[in-house]
Amino acid sequence: GDGACKHEWGDESIKKYVPKRDHDGANGFSETRGTEPARAGFKTELKQGQFCQRCNAWRGSFGLEPTPDCGRPFMELRDDLTKKEREYVMDELKKEGLI
Repeated sequence: GDGACKHEWGDESIKKYVPKRDHDGANGFSETRGTEPARAGFKTELKQGQFCQRCNAWRGSFGLEPTPDCGRPFMELRDDLTKKEREYVMDELKKEGLI
C-alpha cells in the first residue's frame, strides 16, 4: 500500500469454514451420522478485511490475513518475538488456513 493514498476500500473478503465430522461416512462410525447437532450446524464465516482499490493496501484483523504477505510487516515489527518465533507463528497460521 501507499501511506499517502486516500484509500478507497473494496468489498470485504469472507472465508467460509465448515468443520469436519468425527466419522468417515461409509468407512466407519456410520451410526453417528446425523447425531452431532452441535457440529452438524456449525459453520464459520471469517471476515478477512478489505483491499484498497487504488494502492492495494489491506486492512483487517491480525490473524485473518488473506495472504501471508499482509501480516508479515506486523510480525516483523514485533520486537517481543525472536525471528524463529515469528516464523513459527506464520507457519501455524498457514497450517490453519488463516493466511
